[in-house]
Amino acid sequence: MSVLSRIESIQSELSNSEKKLFDYIKKNSEKLPTLTIGNRDYCIVSVGDIAQKTLREIGHCTIKFDGKCEVNLPGEIHVEIGNPDITIGDLITIS
Repeated sequence: MSVLSRIESIQSELSNSEKKLFDYIKKNSEKLPTLTIGNRDYCIVSVGDIAQKTLREIGHCTIKFDGKCEVNLPGEIHVEIGNPDITIGDLITIS
């Protein structure tokens, strides 16, 4: 199931700010970067100032599945709200 399909299925349960985020994602889904874990995609909604640098240089970043459009710490990456089911051997990619 695609990210947009999952959000559409729970749209009635979303807060106003979450609905605004969903509308933004829907309008810009082709342009938004995606975090993929195994076979599930998550739209990336915000990236801290040094997240890309630390990921590239030391292979570390913090990923939060909270859908927040603003980061608290410079090394964070925020993706759509979710509860990832990570299994040993899952490929994690950002595209």
